[in-house]
Amino acid sequence: MGRINRKITPEISLSSYLIRFIGFNVGFALLPLAASVAVRILAEITPPAGAYAQELLFFAVSVSATALGDLTDERFAGGVRWLFDLLKVVLIISVAVAALLFGFYQYEAIIGPGNANIRNNITPLSIWMAFLTLMVSLTAEILIAYTRRKNGP
Repeated sequence: MGRINRKITPEISLSSYLIRFIGFNVGFALLPLAASVAVRILAEITPPAGAYAQELLFFAVSVSATALGDLTDERFAGGVRWLFDLLKVVLIISVAVAALLFGFYQYEAIIGPGNANIRNNITPLSIWMAFLTLMVSLTAEILIAYTRRKNGP
């Protein structure tokens, strides 16, 4: 089995690299959320407090994990290594926070409605978590694509 070439060649532009990242990673990571929303709409069910938190946290972990993998695979040239290391740390912390939020969600779901604040606030927190991890991951992918383009194949 051959080795996968992950470099951006002159035939692959920065925009096509980012379009593939957004299309495959972001698009597929949003499928569980889209399915959950569709089921509730088709069944005419009003979403309860805390709805969609699991799907949003899955999105946050998925997007972060992909960017972390890409950063780990990257060879660094020049003086930007500190920036890539900083992005790695932020993404690792993001995954940990998303896992903690999921743990709070599960705790509340298993133990029962002991604290309504958890259920009421988990979805807004998950939305922020998903948005922030998307922005950090997108920044990482843009820098990776730019570095690969600048340093050549």
